[in-house]
Amino acid sequence: MPRVIKTLALCLAIGLTAATVGLAFLSFERKVGSFTRAGFASVPAGGSLLVTAVERDGAASAAGLATGDRVITADGRIAASLSDPERTLARKPFPHRLLVLSKGEVREVALARPRMRLDRTYLFLAFVGFLYLIIGLFTVARERTRVAAIFWALCLSSF
Repeated sequence: MPRVIKTLALCLAIGLTAATVGLAFLSFERKVGSFTRAGFASVPAGGSLLVTAVERDGAASAAGLATGDRVITADGRIAASLSDPERTLARKPFPHRLLVLSKGEVREVALARPRMRLDRTYLFLAFVGFLYLIIGLFTVARERTRVAAIFWALCLSSF
């Protein structure tokens, strides 16, 4: 095979690997962000958020939120305008100040930092995928044959 084609193939392989690793780390970062949740589910209802479920032992439960409560404002903003309240209220700065309509009376609730709930299965699979990538890169770096390139492609796709 001519040297130009080999160089082009190597550049393509490096670019493909870099793009795959970049997307994987972006995906990993998004998944890790889902390890913390505010501890309640809600639906927009009439300019507020209607709490439909509250996790036991979650931050919302500790703050005193209950099913059927209406969250009117969150940190001074209209709660119904939050695009993803579960995720937004699980992020810094803490505590989040919520104005809640509960059983006919309005009260202020402080939503503290939620506990992190790890997805151990996902973390294990991410670790195994990373090992696949390292093995594939090590193999193709040591042995530059067509079989090693196929093995690298398999490891990259598994990653």
